[in-house]
Amino acid sequence: MGLIIDDGLVIVDHNATEHLNTTRDGNPTQSKLDDLLVHSVYKRLKNSAKFSKDRQQKVIGDNCPLIYAVKGSDGLSTNVTSTKRLLEHTQGIISDICEKIDGEVDGVVAMPSSFPLANWLAKRVQRETGLPIFNDVFRKSTKIEAATRAVALTPPRTAGIGKEQRKQLKNAVKKVQKIEGDIYAAKVVSPSLRAFFDPIQWQGLDCPNTHRLLLVDDLLASGGTFLAAKSLLEAHGWVSPLHSVTWFSAV
Repeated sequence: MGLIIDDGLVIVDHNATEHLNTTRDGNPTQSKLDDLLVHSVYKRLKNSAKFSKDRQQKVIGDNCPLIYAVKGSDGLSTNVTSTKRLLEHTQGIISDICEKIDGEVDGVVAMPSSFPLANWLAKRVQRETGLPIFNDVFRKSTKIEAATRAVALTPPRTAGIGKEQRKQLKNAVKKVQKIEGDIYAAKVVSPSLRAFFDPIQWQGLDCPNTHRLLLVDDLLASGGTFLAAKSLLEAHGWVSPLHSVTWFSAV
């Protein structure tokens, strides 16, 4: 029920025990972000002691190698056989999630991304539930937009921010500024600091503000994108979302 990494090739092997629970047994999982319930199709696993000794392997794929392999990044790739093997259980797990949220959501909103993994999941939920998908509600922040709050917290003697944390924030802002292109990429910021950055921006939503929206993303890491989406919806007059869905859980 896991993954094998062989020279950059990420292989789904239901008999393996690293990285991911790839079968229906034990999936889906649930976790909480404040009062937002997160349903994850596949449970990520903590590295075994043996695997953790290999530092290079541990770094590859930011502890979620399959998502990077699908995107073709971090020097990782996968193959059709592995994709088919993973999808053997996908629809059954998504059906289980849809049963749990039945009657509690009125529409689906995918988080913005440079790769359409969240959109794929949103469409699978739509096919199962018949719920409408609302597109382009949010957009990814630019580097400047994302880092504005963090920059404001870096001057000396900022209330509530210690010297060490200011230093960490300054370094994180520098990393963000060095990203190629104009768009913010959360993966360059430590999960413990992501709450100081704004990953997404509001664009607009054409539905009643009483709609209970299901938020969809590819991966649950710090939960910053979901919390930002929740905050933006509330700020623009929509009811607070109660449910969200990801392909991959937090570790």
